Amino acid sequence: MYAKIILIYFKGDIKMTLGENIKSIRKKRGIKQSELASKLEVTVRTIQNYESGNREPNMETLIKICNILDCAPMEIIDLVDFEKLPETIYDNNTPIIPSSFEEVKDTVNKTFPTLEPMIQLLTNPKIEIVYNYSYNDLAACGYEELLFVAIEKTIKTTLSEIKEHEEREDLFDGFSWISKESPVYEILKKSQEDNKKAMNEMIEKAEQQRD
Repeated sequence: MYAKIILIYFKGDIKMTLGENIKSIRKKRGIKQSELASKLEVTVRTIQNYESGNREPNMETLIKICNILDCAPMEIIDLVDFEKLPETIYDNNTPIIPSSFEEVKDTVNKTFPTLEPMIQLLTNPKIEIVYNYSYNDLAACGYEELLFVAIEKTIKTTLSEIKEHEEREDLFDGFSWISKESPVYEILKKSQEDNKKAMNEMIEKAEQQRD
């Protein structure tokens, strides 16, 4: 994946940020900030924050931006202004050497802090066997971004559902949510309270023994 995300650094003024790339490609496509905001269903201020670098879009939003601007994700992630490359690729006839792979990887991880953990999860052999897929095969077809978006969307959806159920004071029994109207609600509530109390007592005893 890191080999695919080519973040090449050169000397001079051709280095660009993620926001600058979004702005540059948006202008080349003749799309206004208001149009991009409308299609993304966000405010113009959000687009301005993306382009100024005050805020960074998550992976799902980045994919949407790429679809709207009709460009590949790597084109936006890449930090080089390719229009300036012909003039600055050489410095006094000496080729300018790009950053090391480790520098590239470090920059990618800082820009997308969840990327490496997701890759580690998706390339886990046990995960691949259980769900019957090969990450490398999917990545070769350019589908890895779809997996990243799916993970992020699932986490967001689940967290939202948890919040909604908690606001209604529903209880989770390990398999499904139990509402207050359920005849087993009070039984489950007492059981969870007893388990929590027992767990706290065990932790307290363990801490006392360590002291």
